Amino acid sequence: MTPVGLALPDAAVAVWAWHDGVESPGCESPARAQLLPGGALLFRLDEAIRQYDTYRAIAPDRDDWSPAWFPLARHFNDSYWLDCSGPVDGPTPVQYRYTWEYSPPAALAAQRVGSLPEAVAAWVGVLDSGAWAIDEATDRYDWLREPEGLPRAFLGLDAPS
Repeated sequence: MTPVGLALPDAAVAVWAWHDGVESPGCESPARAQLLPGGALLFRLDEAIRQYDTYRAIAPDRDDWSPAWFPLARHFNDSYWLDCSGPVDGPTPVQYRYTWEYSPPAALAAQRVGSLPEAVAAWVGVLDSGAWAIDEATDRYDWLREPEGLPRAFLGLDAPS
């Protein structure tokens, strides 16, 4: 991806080719189509570029953010980031980062999943297992038990209040 100087991994290109952010015309229920389990919204690519440029301008020397990370989704004010430091055809780790709290490297490591396909498979697994379901009355995710397979923050369970 040349606008920000990163090579966007193949897995990320596939996500934005499939679904450019939260707009989903024609869906019976947009809230269902827009939210990942836990309430995260995928960034539109233009929003992701703006978010990246903002972080690059205000946080270039922080040890809890890397210029090799590219934003994927937001959960309230927090974000999921793709680690673009590896080869474009290799695994793309996904990092959850709290926006308003400093996260030391050990805390960041605990909020990381090894690849984008692994994160998506775990989100799908949350639904397939019945751990989470769509509440028809509110059109939102409702969790029936705490799911396994993802860090708690990936499911919106440890978001700061």
